[in-house]
Amino acid sequence: MLALTGIAPSSPPAVAAATASPLELLELIVAAVAVSLLLRLMKFPASWMFGAMIASSLLHGIGYVEGGLPSWVRGVALVGIGALIGTRFARMKTKTLLGHVNAGLGSFAIAIAISAIFVAIIVLTTHVRIADIIVAFAPGAMDAMLALALTLHIDPIFVGAHHLSRFVFVTIATPGIVHLFGRPQEDVDD
Repeated sequence: MLALTGIAPSSPPAVAAATASPLELLELIVAAVAVSLLLRLMKFPASWMFGAMIASSLLHGIGYVEGGLPSWVRGVALVGIGALIGTRFARMKTKTLLGHVNAGLGSFAIAIAISAIFVAIIVLTTHVRIADIIVAFAPGAMDAMLALALTLHIDPIFVGAHHLSRFVFVTIATPGIVHLFGRPQEDVDD
């Protein structure tokens, strides 16, 4: 939709991203697995995804690794992410899925409305590209939003930082919200 409206480019940029050497890719893989395992031991949520992101950002940030994955590997990764997301619905019965459609549509409408408010505030108060802001504030899974950002040539660091901060906020705020608004267990049984 962003590409159709002209907010984000639909064609790849004129300068292709550099591809890392095989040794650099191996270093990235080793670092990503090591950090992911460390986060997993700490029981950090989504340890494999965040471990890979942290390792890659550190190695690229200090200039140890230049470039990224070859374009065909990125394509395979995007298909893999889509297939993995699709497997979450594999065993769900149609009746169960249809029973949750209204709740899902309602949640989606509320999330879009809240996102639109924040997008409008940021667009009016900063000079950040509107396409970056829309994807950064769009409700959705972090892996899907990062894949979308990369596909549309939107700043993945900006998008990832916003989605990461959203996940951290939700993780910290949810127990307090449940404590404040949740009913005690004995009231539920009555």
